[in-house]
Amino acid sequence: MTRFLGVVLTLLGWGLTLAFIGLALGFLLMPMWSGVALALLAAVIINPIVVSRLPFIGQARHKVLTSLALVSVVSAVGLGGCSTDFKYKLAQMTEKSAVTAAEYAEAVKWYQQAADKGHAKSQFALGELYHKGEGVEKNAEQAWTWFKKAADQGYGPAQNRIGMMYAAGDWVRADAAEAVVWYRKAAEGDDRDAQFNLAHMYAKGEGVAKDGVQALIWYRKAAEGGHAGAQYELAGLYDAGKSVPKDPQMALNWYRKAAASHADAQFKLGNVYTVGKLVKKDQAEAAKWYEKAANNGHAKAQYVMGLRYQSGFGVTKDKAVAAKWYQKAAANGYAEAQYRFGQLYQKGDGEVAARAVEEAKRAAAGH
Repeated sequence: MTRFLGVVLTLLGWGLTLAFIGLALGFLLMPMWSGVALALLAAVIINPIVVSRLPFIGQARHKVLTSLALVSVVSAVGLGGCSTDFKYKLAQMTEKSAVTAAEYAEAVKWYQQAADKGHAKSQFALGELYHKGEGVEKNAEQAWTWFKKAADQGYGPAQNRIGMMYAAGDWVRADAAEAVVWYRKAAEGDDRDAQFNLAHMYAKGEGVAKDGVQALIWYRKAAEGGHAGAQYELAGLYDAGKSVPKDPQMALNWYRKAAASHADAQFKLGNVYTVGKLVKKDQAEAAKWYEKAANNGHAKAQYVMGLRYQSGFGVTKDKAVAAKWYQKAAANGYAEAQYRFGQLYQKGDGEVAARAVEEAKRAAAGH
């Protein structure tokens, strides 16, 4: 019985040891789940082959092996914890679910540990948290430091961020030409935001000679990569015939693509359906696009929705809803909406306007 127990414990010791080897290699050389898979492979396939060829090892020795196996398991956890990819993923999950300052601080801790080991994505993420002041005190110098570390490793989003800081004079002296240098580095590495920013610099002639053709090239690259802002700008170029032959249909196609998320493009489609440009006039469809833009915070679209609900143009007439949209547009600084909102009182609709104000206050309090 003692001999049998010794064999069992010895097998367990070797099994755990080989599982540790698989787990450690997996964590160090592969993404987290690949490491777990390799550990299972070692435990299920390799272990029985190895231990089947081992002679019986005495009770004293199997105690040593068992102890070694337990130490190996603890070491596996430690080595797994050293995986910068693992810490980065853990930090990401923590940040995405964070609400309180303490939760953001926990994300900072994991990003910091990976960033200190040279993990570019963690360095960039840590820079973003310092830039926003989430989980740490807002600190532009620290943000710059971490962005620069990641940028020097060739990480596109960090290179783009360095360009943005030069363009805005954020902690560093404003330098449009230096911004272009960093935008170009990231853009050539297929960073869509950088391609858009570089196109903007060419379009405006900031930090580089104004060049509509180069602006078109970079807007197109970013647009084809799914950048909504670039899609909107490219549509505008086709609409106006700038740097390309005027092509209203191509413009409409790009406006449609951008309108999946871009408020200005949504507003533009509202205009298209209002006047019947390239499409059949459809006031209900126009109202739908104006409302999308309005819900995305577009002040003029909010004002237009107020007009439409006040007059019943493409929507069911409703002065209370009109007042709500005027209120939102006014809060976003749209002066004409303030005037229209005031008119509701003068025309005897003060009660409607007052209800809209209270509704807006309740909505704001709910957020």
